[in-house]
Amino acid sequence: MPKCAFCNARVATNKGLTSHQSQNRACLEIQARRQEQRQAPAHIPAPSVPSPSFDHPVLEGPRSPSPRSPTVEEVDDDTTNDPISTYDPQYLHRQSYPAERKAGERQWRDKTPFEEWRDQREAKGEDACSPFPSLDDWDVARWLVRSGLSQGSIDEFLHLKNVQGKLDPPFATSRAFFKHIDALPTGPQWMCTPMTVTGDEMDGNGERKVEVVELWHRNPLQCIAELLGNPAFKEDQTFKPMRLFRTRDTLTGELKNQEYDEMWTGTWWWDTQDLLEDGATIIPIILSSDKTQLSSFAGDKQAWPVYISIGNISKSIRRQPNSRATVLLGYIPVPKLDCYSKTARKVAAYQIFHDCMRRMLEGLAEAGKDGVDIACADGWVRWCFPLLAAYIADYPEQCLVVCCQENSCPRCSCPPKERGSTTEFPMRRQEETLRVLGEQAAGQKPKKFSELHLRPVDPFWADLPHCDIHSCITPDLLHQLHKGVFADHISNWAMESMEEGTDEGRKKEVDARYKAMPRHPTLRHFTNGISVIKQWTGSEYRGLAKTFLGAIHNAVDERVTSVVRHFLDFMGYAHFQQETECCGTTTGSFRWRTPLVSKNPGRQPQTEAFARFGRDLQEAEETAVRPHQPRVLRTRVSCTQTQPLPSSPRKPQEREGWVGATYTLNISQNKQEMSPALTSLVPNAANSADDLHHPPQTSETRQDGYMPSEASPCVGKTYP
Repeated sequence: MPKCAFCNARVATNKGLTSHQSQNRACLEIQARRQEQRQAPAHIPAPSVPSPSFDHPVLEGPRSPSPRSPTVEEVDDDTTNDPISTYDPQYLHRQSYPAERKAGERQWRDKTPFEEWRDQREAKGEDACSPFPSLDDWDVARWLVRSGLSQGSIDEFLHLKNVQGKLDPPFATSRAFFKHIDALPTGPQWMCTPMTVTGDEMDGNGERKVEVVELWHRNPLQCIAELLGNPAFKEDQTFKPMRLFRTRDTLTGELKNQEYDEMWTGTWWWDTQDLLEDGATIIPIILSSDKTQLSSFAGDKQAWPVYISIGNISKSIRRQPNSRATVLLGYIPVPKLDCYSKTARKVAAYQIFHDCMRRMLEGLAEAGKDGVDIACADGWVRWCFPLLAAYIADYPEQCLVVCCQENSCPRCSCPPKERGSTTEFPMRRQEETLRVLGEQAAGQKPKKFSELHLRPVDPFWADLPHCDIHSCITPDLLHQLHKGVFADHISNWAMESMEEGTDEGRKKEVDARYKAMPRHPTLRHFTNGISVIKQWTGSEYRGLAKTFLGAIHNAVDERVTSVVRHFLDFMGYAHFQQETECCGTTTGSFRWRTPLVSKNPGRQPQTEAFARFGRDLQEAEETAVRPHQPRVLRTRVSCTQTQPLPSSPRKPQEREGWVGATYTLNISQNKQEMSPALTSLVPNAANSADDLHHPPQTSETRQDGYMPSEASPCVGKTYP
């Protein structure tokens, strides 16, 4: 079992060791001290052969630790040792947003929801570990929640004689246990909105068939308020844009080589801030979705979990699934739609997705136009404008969101047959897309509808202010680079460019080269070659890319090697956590070599999108599927074939209640600084009634998740 060289902790795997040493604060401090010692003037000559070191590579230069450094806090599903930018932040030149515009201005002071809830408990005289009698009972209940045991297993555990005799918990059954859990504070309450779908098929009575689907969702404004008011993110939030530059001209003083790191350093935030009034605070909304299976017992039960986060929080925090910086917003149902004919079923499914998203994001359009006052973690209330900035999804879902067909690019207007050419096509514009969709819905049948390869859908993003959905789509590193271009095209094309022979002979040659490669701890060794792998994962794609250039060396033409090398360089730049204006030259060096490629790389136009999007938002990352692990994938076991959705929101609510209550318990014991992993959503406390700017919330939600009819009327939409 690997052992940490800094704190002597043991972990299960080498990847876990790398992740531990890159996240543990004590290990990072030890590495920083050792780096300072190595940089200090040496009085003894260094040995001719350096001694081996097990430290992680430390950035060159006297780099001071920064809580916003994305290279320190990054957490990936599988450690890939992606290249990072090696610069010293003390040499950056910052250009602040004009002070007269008062971006991110503080309005007045107010308590955070955590502090409000703590004060309410203290006013009632409740103990810090309420509703449990003691901290020991608290720990037992917390373990039961985190263990993921079923209700039957919990009953079996509570009926053990040792548990009843020694622990004596305040609950004897799982039913009593969950009553204690329901008393804990949770995040924004779940709401269920039934939607009536009327198809084009007829039933036995000659009437159109009807299907009712349930949309489970939460209030997005409440989710945003919880993220902004979470004290764990106090030191990792920014409320106004800025620009960073690497160099300054010594003669003219001109700043050059702009750097794009966090979202507030991109061009989108700066340009959008110019469109708002003075004193406005932009809240960049980051949506993500990924279709998943809800029940392990019924394989046909699926839904789209939709997540929401904000760009004000540092991406080093957002990338950590346990930081709770990404909130589960709702489940979009995937109905069978047996009430529709096969020809109309696809279009109806597209429209249901957009109608559910429109209902889920209800309230954001008005808040984005007029602004809303929200209390932030630093104790100040700001005039916030929540605006959709990024949408993270797989390629098929990207096309679904922007209403285009899956054979086209969701960001640019490249025709399907022109994919892979060096021609740079204009970007899609939301205004044009909405105009063409409107003309198509009116029966005008515009020519642009087929030229842009659109789908006849009423999009959910039509009314969102300051939104260009095509620019919001984030490049997908896994499906569009590793799999889409490299694995499905570049690697196959390079192997076909080998010396004359049969396809089977080329595969055997490549397998023999991979088998003969020497082993290295940071590289994947394909012991049996690559032709035997039938189902590839992201880790295998990355491992193949790291060694592919060596595998084809001297087996293909030098021009082929040049194309592969420059594309691998581009993939490396795409994984950089910081980008500069100089990085754009890599894209150009790859594009002018593409005429050598004989086939049509279906997703190559996306390589241009990486450079554009990196400068706008700096959000090209694989984060949509990560929240599934601690949230959705654990809840699907508790789902059934007859009730797949209603039981799903309960598990996240229970976990949110525990981490939120744990935070409040700790601040009640005067532990002000907490790990973000222990914090999450706590419901908005009712605002003071004497504050005219904040009327108290009056809507109520039943414990089963349904909203009363007067608080949340049923949409009841009938589809033609």
